[in-house]
Amino acid sequence: IVSRDLDLKIVSWNAAAERVYGYTAEEAMGQGPEFLVPQSGETGMAACMARVLAGERLVFEDHRVRQDGAVILAHHTMFPLHEPAGGHIAGMACITRDITEQKITQEAISRSLRDQQALARLRDAVSAAEASQQIVDAGLSFVKRPRQKSPVLQCSVTWPGGDNQLDDLPQKRLFLTPPEHVVNATHHTPIRPAPHPGRQPVSTPRCIAV
Repeated sequence: IVSRDLDLKIVSWNAAAERVYGYTAEEAMGQGPEFLVPQSGETGMAACMARVLAGERLVFEDHRVRQDGAVILAHHTMFPLHEPAGGHIAGMACITRDITEQKITQEAISRSLRDQQALARLRDAVSAAEASQQIVDAGLSFVKRPRQKSPVLQCSVTWPGGDNQLDDLPQKRLFLTPPEHVVNATHHTPIRPAPHPGRQPVSTPRCIAV
């Protein structure tokens, strides 16, 4: 806790401030508003303190430089100090916490969460791509699959005497199902060749599968 008077000079500096900033109370007493502010850092600290002396309460974060030159991230709560009698503003006080390590941890957690979310999105994209590829492969496999032709049995019936004995049949091309019968393709009735006088009938046709 650091307190300042109406001229923004440090008038109190406790042991916690000494631990945070590294300066003793004797070194800090009487320092102005730009004390502890990095040279290339935030400006306008005097304007902020003037607002507090006007009655405002400010909560903010900024950077401060320690005695050893290290820059820390500090969380400040500034508020006006009133006189016991009359309530007039007599100065201001600032409660400061070093949140450097806390901020580093929060940023590391945030980065880890972002990395995990990105990895999850990547896994989902890869899974979707693999599923799409499987669908494409299945389609290509179906298209490229050789088509199976239905088997057709074609037979011709012959016996001694030539084919002129089949002239009275509706058609000469016959389908054989089962093999021991010749079935007329038009009427689907079993046909046996009629025996000729003086010739031995052929009991089983000779069939050629095509």
